[in-house]
Amino acid sequence: MVEPVVTLKRENPAWGQRRIREELRRMGITISEPSVGRILRKNGFSPRPGRKLDFERVTSTVKDALWALDFFAVKTAKGIWLQTLLIIDVHTRELIDLRIYGGWDVDSVWTIRTFNEACAREKRRPKKVVHVHGSYFAGQFARQMLVLEIDDELTPVHLPIMNYYAERAVGSIRREMLRHARVADAKKLQ
Repeated sequence: MVEPVVTLKRENPAWGQRRIREELRRMGITISEPSVGRILRKNGFSPRPGRKLDFERVTSTVKDALWALDFFAVKTAKGIWLQTLLIIDVHTRELIDLRIYGGWDVDSVWTIRTFNEACAREKRRPKKVVHVHGSYFAGQFARQMLVLEIDDELTPVHLPIMNYYAERAVGSIRREMLRHARVADAKKLQ
């Protein structure tokens, strides 16, 4: 019984114990599924179908496919409002960057400069970015996305929640950090 089970598994590595039992039944050999599983384990095979999933291989193929960008406001202990740019890799949920702008009047030049610094520091860049409508994602930012050949996706107007990747990260930052810390200025917050 061992020889046909091992031969079928070697010739068909994606087959599991159930498929091997069915093939043996078609050949006129009667064996139970648990017996096939025991034989496979004794001979160094997994009784489950398919190959092992290599998580590193999966994440490397989707890494940098899509980054989400968003701004959110933070009020300091002195009552001054600061803007924070969040950049997150959507598929790996890796927080690429959090940058504080010391004021309320963020422009597209500062945004693209900060984005380019994050790309240079990480030594990689996305294939596509998603963000809300805003003057800080227009003008120079939009032109630079064309130059870098990065697709620029916008969420629907008046629906910033559609950028839920970034919104969820913002919520986590507010709950886990900003509720417990009051800072005086942009430098301390950074």
